[in-house]
This record gives sequence, structure tokens and C-alpha cells, in this order.
Amino acid sequence: FFENVSRPGFSGLGRAARSDDHVLEYAVECVLLDDIIPVEKVVRLIKIDVEGAELLVLRGSSRVLQSSRPILIFESGPGSAAHVGLADGDLFDYLEEMEYRIYTPAAYLNRATRLTRQEFLDCHEYPFSAFNFVAISA
Repeated sequence: FFENVSRPGFSGLGRAARSDDHVLEYAVECVLLDDIIPVEKVVRLIKIDVEGAELLVLRGSSRVLQSSRPILIFESGPGSAAHVGLADGDLFDYLEEMEYRIYTPAAYLNRATRLTRQEFLDCHEYPFSAFNFVAISA
């Protein structure tokens, strides 16, 4: 885990730092949600904000996603996935594969259409139209 002391909002599993940032590195144990949530437990909602590692969390939750079909609320910012070796579109592709549809919170509340892959990627470009998203099982 990389703690960005200079800019704490950029702390995470990937190093997101400018050359003048003071960063501390820690060895941390990572566990899968699938391994800590009992099989019989029904999960209704998962909220994720892990500075670009959202896909890693979801990959470790595939059993829970398939059995419980929880609502997902997550943040996804420009280039944050790159800090853990992923691309912004990888998250969208995984959720599509898991039969989830992605919305901005406002679009979901207003019963608007789901985001296409390109619209999701466009949210990551300036001027930013969204950083937070909702994913609902299809």
C-alpha cells in the first residue's frame, strides 16, 4: 500500500505520486471478498472506492456478484486504473461480462439509459462528467 502523505487522496494499492510527493510504502495482506463473505450470506450493496483498484476488488468478488447480484457503487477517475496496471475500460468490460449495466447516479435515479462503453470512457476525459457510478445487475 502506498500512503501519499503529501496528497492523501492519492494513497492506494498503486503508486500515484508526483516526484515531490512524500510516499510511504507498506506491505498489507489482501484478501478476496469471496473468501470472507459466507456462501449463504446475501449481499445487497457493495460500495467501492479504492483509487483505481475497483476491478481487482470485483474480480475477488465474482462468487458474491453472481449469487447475490448486489448493487455496486464505485468511483472511477481518469487514469487511476493505470496505477495498478489496468485501463479505464477494463472495469466496464468486466461488469458487462458479469451482466451488469453502468449508470451515473443521476441517470440511474432519473431512469435514464445505461452508459455505453464509450460514454463511460468519456466520463474519464476533461471536462469530467462523472466520477461516481452505479452498476445494476441486468
